[in-house]
Amino acid sequence: MESCKACDVNPWEYFNGMLRRIMHHPVSQLRELLPDRWQPLHKADPSQGASTKV
Repeated sequence: MESCKACDVNPWEYFNGMLRRIMHHPVSQLRELLPDRWQPLHKADPSQGASTKV
Protein backbone atom coordinates (compact mmCIF):
# COMPACT_ATOMS: atom_id res chain seq x y z
CA MET A 1 0.00 0.00 0.00
CA GLU A 2 2.73 2.45 0.93
CA SER A 3 4.75 1.51 -2.17
CA CYS A 4 1.77 2.39 -4.33
CA LYS A 5 1.32 5.72 -2.58
CA ALA A 6 5.03 6.52 -2.92
CA CYS A 7 4.83 5.81 -6.67
CA ASP A 8 1.55 7.74 -7.08
CA VAL A 9 -0.29 4.55 -8.10
CA ASN A 10 -3.90 3.83 -7.19
CA PRO A 11 -3.60 0.80 -4.84
CA TRP A 12 -6.94 -0.72 -5.91
CA GLU A 13 -6.10 -0.44 -9.61
CA TYR A 14 -2.61 -1.82 -8.97
CA PHE A 15 -3.66 -4.89 -6.96
CA ASN A 16 -6.57 -5.65 -9.25
CA GLY A 17 -4.44 -5.47 -12.40
CA MET A 18 -1.43 -7.21 -10.90
CA LEU A 19 -3.47 -10.17 -9.67
CA ARG A 20 -5.12 -10.50 -13.08
CA ARG A 21 -1.75 -10.52 -14.86
CA ILE A 22 0.66 -12.34 -12.56
CA MET A 23 -0.24 -15.90 -13.61
CA HIS A 24 0.40 -15.17 -17.29
CA HIS A 25 3.32 -12.76 -16.94
CA PRO A 26 6.80 -14.07 -17.80
CA VAL A 27 8.85 -14.85 -14.69
CA SER A 28 11.81 -13.01 -16.17
CA GLN A 29 9.70 -9.83 -16.29
CA LEU A 30 8.01 -9.90 -12.88
CA ARG A 31 9.81 -6.68 -11.95
CA GLU A 32 7.39 -4.92 -14.34
CA LEU A 33 4.55 -5.74 -11.94
CA LEU A 34 6.02 -3.81 -9.01
CA PRO A 35 4.47 -0.42 -8.21
CA ASP A 36 7.49 1.61 -9.33
CA ARG A 37 7.23 0.18 -12.88
CA TRP A 38 3.48 -0.35 -12.98
CA GLN A 39 1.68 0.41 -16.25
CA PRO A 40 -2.08 -0.19 -16.29
CA LEU A 41 -3.48 -2.21 -19.18
CA HIS A 42 -5.24 -0.26 -21.88
CA LYS A 43 -8.89 -1.29 -21.64
CA ALA A 44 -9.37 -0.99 -25.40
CA ASP A 45 -6.46 -3.32 -26.23
CA PRO A 46 -7.61 -6.96 -26.03
CA SER A 47 -4.16 -8.19 -27.14
CA GLN A 48 -2.91 -7.64 -23.58
CA GLY A 49 -4.76 -10.76 -22.45
CA ALA A 50 -6.72 -9.30 -19.56
CA SER A 51 -10.47 -9.15 -19.49
CA THR A 52 -11.98 -5.70 -19.03
CA LYS A 53 -15.21 -7.10 -17.60
CA VAL A 54 -15.57 -7.00 -13.83
